[in-house]
Amino acid sequence: MLGALFFVYKVFRSDSMDTSVKIASLFGLIAVISFCLLGVLYRTDVVGNYSNDRLLQIESRYNFCKGFVLGKYLAEKYPDRKAMIIVPPDYELNFRQKELVDSIVKGFGDSITLEAIEEIAVDLSRYQKGKSPHIEEIMTAEDFDYAFNKHRDCEVVVSIIGVPKDIEKMRVWGMKDYERPKIALLNSSTKYLESAIKGKYVVASVHYIPGFKAKTTILPSSPEKVFENRYILVTPENVEQIKRQYDKLFFKM
Repeated sequence: MLGALFFVYKVFRSDSMDTSVKIASLFGLIAVISFCLLGVLYRTDVVGNYSNDRLLQIESRYNFCKGFVLGKYLAEKYPDRKAMIIVPPDYELNFRQKELVDSIVKGFGDSITLEAIEEIAVDLSRYQKGKSPHIEEIMTAEDFDYAFNKHRDCEVVVSIIGVPKDIEKMRVWGMKDYERPKIALLNSSTKYLESAIKGKYVVASVHYIPGFKAKTTILPSSPEKVFENRYILVTPENVEQIKRQYDKLFFKM
């Protein structure tokens, strides 16, 4: 590119060169600069496939870290327990969902034993052929009650699909404290769970930081630092503090 600049400089300094040649040289220089700039942007992940790959890597890192941090918190808070993870049907076919489950288990470490991965079975027969409703729209309290009853020995339950719309009908809320499993939630609408968290019916819920801005820069190596860039972990111990810090996080009754 420096050679092109020097050439154009010599052309414009020459009195013998026709004006049309000078203009053509200028356009040629612009083309060279544009080509070089595009190459730099491409190689530095700003445009092109490199950029797409970078974004996918970043989102994958966030996805892993939110599961890992939640799993680690539960392991430190409730060690020596058995756990169940509630997932959607065929979750293993979805890379993000499988990655999330794996990250939770990694966060558990040796402190919590994964006893079951329970796929919520939903009835799709009432939906028109070709339509694919989100599981969050059709799963029910009955589906969750079935999972809880099936694995009563699991003292920690993590749902990566949140809770059903008819959450108030779940029988687990009627259990005594010593019978009720420790319920933690990912991908749930925390804003409706203030009372459940305060009452320790839900012991942890991961939520986006209100107003967070997505970052495309290289992320920290620490999962906790990555988590703090995008998420907050709401627990019975910090729910009041978080409510003061983010006054719009919870739904005002």
